[in-house]
Amino acid sequence: MTLEQVQAMSDEELRIKVTELCGWKGVIRSGSWIVGWIEDEPSKLIEVPDYCEDLNAMHEAEQMLDTDGKIPLRSSVYLDCLADITGTTRMGLQQEIVMATARQRAEAFVLAMATE
Repeated sequence: MTLEQVQAMSDEELRIKVTELCGWKGVIRSGSWIVGWIEDEPSKLIEVPDYCEDLNAMHEAEQMLDTDGKIPLRSSVYLDCLADITGTTRMGLQQEIVMATARQRAEAFVLAMATE
């Protein structure tokens, strides 16, 4: 997946993609709601976090960056993606990370998690 493809996604599409990458199951749209379940409990449908608007939700998602064991230091890839999205260099990234929107973080998360 490319940066252009991720940035072309609607908030709803990006929210669903982040949700799936975070391990949610059975993610579906139900009217204006997006619901799913965590683990193997399909009887407990709950609304998924709004990753494009909620910095706290993105903070939770960011905790998954280095936990899947596939790519060591995936968080480093995430920082590179966030630098591209915010239009800065890795050297000037500290201020940009603090100011990055939830949407920008969600985009970087999808790109970093798609790295194989």
